[in-house]
Amino acid sequence: MMMHEIPIHGMIQRNETTFGTEEYVSDHQGSSVGRRPPLERHRRFIIGDIHGAYDQMLQALDRSGFDATCDTLYCTGDFCDRGPDTVACIRFLMRIPHIKPVIGNHDIWLQNWLAVGEADALWTWYNGGNATVASFLTEQVDENERQEIASWLQEIPYARVEEDCIIVHGGTPDSLTLEDIERAANVMRPRYDDLNNPPSAATLVWDRTYFMSALLYDMENRSMADTSARTGSIHRTTIPSRPLETDRTIFIGHTPVPKVFRSASYHLVNVDTGAGKGGVVTILDMDSNAQWNSD
Repeated sequence: MMMHEIPIHGMIQRNETTFGTEEYVSDHQGSSVGRRPPLERHRRFIIGDIHGAYDQMLQALDRSGFDATCDTLYCTGDFCDRGPDTVACIRFLMRIPHIKPVIGNHDIWLQNWLAVGEADALWTWYNGGNATVASFLTEQVDENERQEIASWLQEIPYARVEEDCIIVHGGTPDSLTLEDIERAANVMRPRYDDLNNPPSAATLVWDRTYFMSALLYDMENRSMADTSARTGSIHRTTIPSRPLETDRTIFIGHTPVPKVFRSASYHLVNVDTGAGKGGVVTILDMDSNAQWNSD
């Protein structure tokens, strides 16, 4: 994905560098974060839904030791809405050289607003979009930067498929195979992404059945184990969605959970821990499974 050079207006200064080096990134109040010697190896991190929680995002990144000069940051989407600092979040993320996000439904609402200037009431009134609109007004984001951000959002794919992992915002419904997901990862997203009539690839943004199926499956198995131990009986309900036929780990956001949810049976990790809704921002090392949270 091509990274855009954008004007920086107050939050992150052009001459500042990145987490994990002897130098540092400064936050919007001038304090420093991430001051530490460079790490010896390049790492892969994934950060859950941020929802405008800029300070929490910086805190989680700092605690993880993320080094933007060499580490890769995957994102599950939903950078905006609910929290107060959407513009700061996006300006910061756009500066990271090795960033690999997927698009979230909230990001699509924002992209559409920036592209055509019309705000969906479902977005603004019921899904936290008013906080994002206020952030753009407070930061006095001019039209050039608005369109730079819209273009950056448009380039973010519905999915990413790597050798050992899949990243989508919502989930992987039964209607899509691994081959479908791989095609979705290469779809050129439109400037205005109609959420009322989405392409099949966009079901990856909205799907909750995969997560709910993994949750139900794990709950049922625990119940079966307990029941069988006590009575010797076995029962089974109908699980809505089957595990995707892959040995890759599937990382998702979209559905907030009180702590990171993992399902070995569904190859699933949900890293949306409720930022913007009273929860925290979570970041994982994708190879060691180490985890860091904001306060």
